[in-house]
Amino acid sequence: MDKLLFTSMTGATRAMQSQAIDANNLANVDTIGFKGDLQRATSFAVQGDVFSSRVMTQVEPVGIDFSKCALITTDRDLDVAIQGEGWLVVTDASGNEAFTRSGELLIDANGMMRTRDNLPVVG
Repeated sequence: MDKLLFTSMTGATRAMQSQAIDANNLANVDTIGFKGDLQRATSFAVQGDVFSSRVMTQVEPVGIDFSKCALITTDRDLDVAIQGEGWLVVTDASGNEAFTRSGELLIDANGMMRTRDNLPVVG
């Protein structure tokens, strides 16, 4: 494959990855407890027998945006808001440990605390 075509293709691939992260952040902007993904794009020179002007890009996740957001008052006694880098630990449908920031909690008929998605809260 021509080196120029390969270099162009990698740039387009990185742009698509960046758009996917941005689209996910925008799609979940109103999701309770959602924290956006942060990303960083870096460029580096193509190594080898090529023109010095050829560069490639790399988009890499750098973490989660834990900045404060507005709290929503629900007037429900069990609803919680997590400040900072905290998470609620739940058991997912497969029985595995999972994490959520959604603080809409309830008590089921057996006295078990659960999320609004009916996942048991374990920590």
